[in-house]
Amino acid sequence: MRRMKRYRVFVLVAALVATAGGAWAFDRAALARVGPRANLTRANLGGANLDGADLTRANLTGANLTGAILSRATLDHANLSGAILRHAQLREAELESADLSDANGHSPPARARANRPDSDDELAINGADFTSANLTGANLTGVDLTQADFRSANLTRANLTRANLTDVSFSGANLTGANLTGATLRNVVLESTDLTSANFTGADLRGATFATSLAGANLTGADLRNAMLNEADLTGANLTEVRCDARTTWPASVTHPSCEP
Repeated sequence: MRRMKRYRVFVLVAALVATAGGAWAFDRAALARVGPRANLTRANLGGANLDGADLTRANLTGANLTGAILSRATLDHANLSGAILRHAQLREAELESADLSDANGHSPPARARANRPDSDDELAINGADFTSANLTGANLTGVDLTQADFRSANLTRANLTRANLTDVSFSGANLTGANLTGATLRNVVLESTDLTSANFTGADLRGATFATSLAGANLTGADLRNAMLNEADLTGANLTEVRCDARTTWPASVTHPSCEP
């Protein structure tokens, strides 16, 4: 009975959003299938209110979740590969071991494009809100996360290989053991962020500010030009073949490598 009441609330609130805002016209049939292990492949749930929904192990491959409210939703082990999550709200959501890879690899349904406030075909997760979300072990390989909000999020052992993290907020986030190989983090401020044993091999960290611990982190081949590391803890960090320049700042206690642009 409780699950049925929750579903009715989803439908009612989502219907009000669609009617009042007119920004998205989601698929009501797809909304009716929301639940654990649900098959929502390429479903149009743009603008739907799924606050607190249980989507454990659900298949959301290629689904349109533009502007959807997924705060406090459970998406553990869910497949969101190719999903469109632009400006989606995932505050306090559970996404342990969820697959969000290739999130800009599919086109939204034609009706979804026609009912979006900006009808461009940019497919990404940029602007999504992951505040305090649990993304332990999540797969975000190659995803465009520009301007996403990961404040206080748990990204322990998350795979962010080649992800675009430009202008992302990581304040208070936990990235212990995260894989950021080849990721772009230009001008990102990493303050009170746990980066212990994180892998930044070949990452673009130009202009980034580190006011946190990089103890044991792997920065092999990373681009640190114009980066500020004077407040970082680099104990045991691997700085082999890093790129840096005269504007790169280092902690006083660190013997930094010779810098070549």
